[in-house]
Amino acid sequence: MIIAVFRVMILSLLRDRSALVMAFLLPPVIYLIFAAIFSVTAGGDLQLKISVLDQVRSETSQRLVQALRKSDDIRVSDKAPKNVKNLESMVRRAEIDAGVIIMTDPSNSSKNSHAPILIIGDSARAIAGPIISGHVVGLFEQYLPDIAYRRKIADLEKNFVKLSPAQSAQVNLILGGMKQEIISHQPQEPRENHESNNQLVEQKNLPNTSKAAATVVYYAGAVGFMFLLFSAVQGAMSLIDERQNGITARMLSGSGGVTKLVFGKFLFLVLLGFIQLTLIFSLADVVYGLDFITRLPAWLLITISAASCAAASALVMAVLCHTRQQATHLSNFLILVMSALGGSMIPRFLMPEWLQNLSGFLPSAWVIEAYDALLWQGVATTDLFQSIILMLSLSIIGLFIAVMSLNKTING
Repeated sequence: MIIAVFRVMILSLLRDRSALVMAFLLPPVIYLIFAAIFSVTAGGDLQLKISVLDQVRSETSQRLVQALRKSDDIRVSDKAPKNVKNLESMVRRAEIDAGVIIMTDPSNSSKNSHAPILIIGDSARAIAGPIISGHVVGLFEQYLPDIAYRRKIADLEKNFVKLSPAQSAQVNLILGGMKQEIISHQPQEPRENHESNNQLVEQKNLPNTSKAAATVVYYAGAVGFMFLLFSAVQGAMSLIDERQNGITARMLSGSGGVTKLVFGKFLFLVLLGFIQLTLIFSLADVVYGLDFITRLPAWLLITISAASCAAASALVMAVLCHTRQQATHLSNFLILVMSALGGSMIPRFLMPEWLQNLSGFLPSAWVIEAYDALLWQGVATTDLFQSIILMLSLSIIGLFIAVMSLNKTING
């Protein structure tokens, strides 16, 4: 009896392709996605994107800019900021992860009470500032060791004992040779005991534009859209049940048609999704102070577009699948993979560059970034049109596919 039951279960699994995918393909795929993300963040290989504003344009500052561009750990944006306000705008709009401002010549440490380099970050990407600061300090040890030593000697003279003219000349000779060696040959290996960040680098995060924390703003859209997809699929599965029970054929034999049937379900799913997202953002407003009412028109555009995109995608899956079980397995697979890649689980800026480029094609990324741009970055409504148009375009394409496929299934 035990062997017979075991054999039946094995055969049932082998005959159910969707169950095989869920059991043996989905877990490795999700593992590979998270491994690709966390191997980068944990291993120090995270390539954050920065922009540099050199207000000094001295020989030392230019050497630092070149070192930043040579670094394998940092991506320097080709778009150069015009001023501090422009750089802060780039950080706020998430065009870069952090900004680097060279405010004074790093070689003149004794003449300045503040650090010569300022890192501008955003609390939405709070991890970026410390990482960039560490890289900048490491690059000094690697590409500008003469300046690093000169700063230490200047601090020594300021706090302890002044060097004699002969000693200063000898130091200048040694440091000059070190500089020529670095320029002519290879940079030094960075040391682990870097210069203290508070001597060379300062960090500052831009002021919050929302009363709610950055993570509250981010995950309101991220979690909301992920569960919106799940609920839309569950609602769209009524198409499968009605097809199997012959209800669809009876409905189409009357005055209705395939287009009216699909559009009726589409409108219901859009309304369902709109209510669901409204509940999530209202809860975030009441509990955490996420004020979306002040940007209500733009929020409505994003929410209706997101609900339409989810509804159309769910209808396509329901039409293409023959059974409820197939639709369940397929939707779970696609939604979980899309959510992992699109930023619903892990913010996209923590992903390697190739994964960020890939996730940029997914609706999850469009929705999350649209909400974040509106409620955290405070961008104008016109700047959201690209994401909104992409979502609406996918909705139209999905509706067309659903109508044509269902019509072909019934008449074929």
